[in-house]
Formats: sequence, structure tokens, C-alpha cells
Amino acid sequence: MFLSCKKPYIPVRIETLFAHTWKLSGYQVNGQEQSINDCSENSASNLWYFYPSQNGTMKTTMNCENIHMDNDSAIAADSVTFTFAVTGDQRNLYINGFGSANYGEAWMFVNMSNTQFQVRGAYQLNGVNYLYYKTFTAVN
Repeated sequence: MFLSCKKPYIPVRIETLFAHTWKLSGYQVNGQEQSINDCSENSASNLWYFYPSQNGTMKTTMNCENIHMDNDSAIAADSVTFTFAVTGDQRNLYINGFGSANYGEAWMFVNMSNTQFQVRGAYQLNGVNYLYYKTFTAVN
């Protein structure tokens, strides 16, 4: 008698991104929790959409200020579009053109489940290095 052990299918990270609308639910810089602005805390705002075309949108319900952490420039908009790519090994997520053609972020997946994911990124501002973590939670 031969028994087979069939493992359940676990979706790759990019499929999980497509499957939900995501909300920024946590943000930490250099080990310190950061407050998420009032716009982000509103349950109908700061929603991130990742589409199979590898285009994405971050939408807010009001005209909120979204800070680009790498250069501290601000964008005020009801939605910001971007393109993205996940590396073949599913370890990194690249966000490009977020609000401006020259803007990009490289995020490393720290963990991901079907309902939440966390990424890590870094930037330098005025000669100081910053390490940040962003946590996103599925809203649908």
C-alpha cells in the first residue's frame, strides 16, 4: 500500500497581493512605532490595490498628505498610482512611480499570511539611515 502526502496549495505572495485590498495598519521607523495620520486611520482611506497588470493605486477618501519617506517630499492627492514588481524568489516588492516618475521603494517581505503582510525598507535622509517596517492588513 502506498500513501501519498499531498501538501495544500499555498499561493505565492504576488497572488495574495492581488486577492485583497490592503490597508496600512502599522508603521515603525528605527524601532519606534509611528502614528498613522488621521487619513490613514479612517477605515475607508489609505487603501492599497495591487492589480495583476502590476499597476497599483493607493486611495484615500479625502485630500490627505502622503509623505515620501526617502526625501521627505509631500504629495496631496485623493489617489496615487504606481507600478510594482515582485522578484522571482518572492522576497522583494518594488514600488515605482509612487506619485512621481522618479520615486521608488524597495521593500523586503518580512512575513505574509492571507490576511496580513509586513515589509521592511530603508532610506537615508540628511546623512541618517532609517530602517522602517510597514504592516498591511486585508480589508476584504
